[in-house]
Amino acid sequence: MLEEKDPNSWEEYIKQKFNYPNLFKIDDENKALTIVTSLINNTRIYFNWLDDKKSLLDDIQFSNSQHKGWSGETLQEYNYPNGMKFNAENLKIVDDILDIPMFTGWISISYFIGKINYRTESYTNESKLEVLCIEQKWFALPFYPIIDLLLKLGVVGHKKESFVEPIVSDEKTIR
Repeated sequence: MLEEKDPNSWEEYIKQKFNYPNLFKIDDENKALTIVTSLINNTRIYFNWLDDKKSLLDDIQFSNSQHKGWSGETLQEYNYPNGMKFNAENLKIVDDILDIPMFTGWISISYFIGKINYRTESYTNESKLEVLCIEQKWFALPFYPIIDLLLKLGVVGHKKESFVEPIVSDEKTIR
């Protein structure tokens, strides 16, 4: 439900993009963080700010409380050490990132040794060619190659793979 006028700032963009009260709740009380919560599937999208005016976007992250896998720091690959300013080029980057939680979903794979979540991987799709995030427990780093091999061979632990559904199943609903 984008308004007729184009947004002029990140704040306006977020308010317009997520202006569906039956789908999203926007919490923008914190000066360093804006959180958009899906009312459909427990997904949260975090917009981290570098300034109090919310004009410099530091990062976007998303997660779902029912799954271990999360997005990781999605803007790090674009190398904006002083924050991402609002412009058409950056808007395209942000739209592409937001397509994952909103329209396509993602894969979450967790590896457990007993009840301990040893490692979690997140991917943008089933082919697992595009990695969102790989996170593992610090204590395992020296033994990573051995533990990883034993997990993949099924000798120790177990794996839980799940698909995090997109917030919106039909893009036409909000585009």
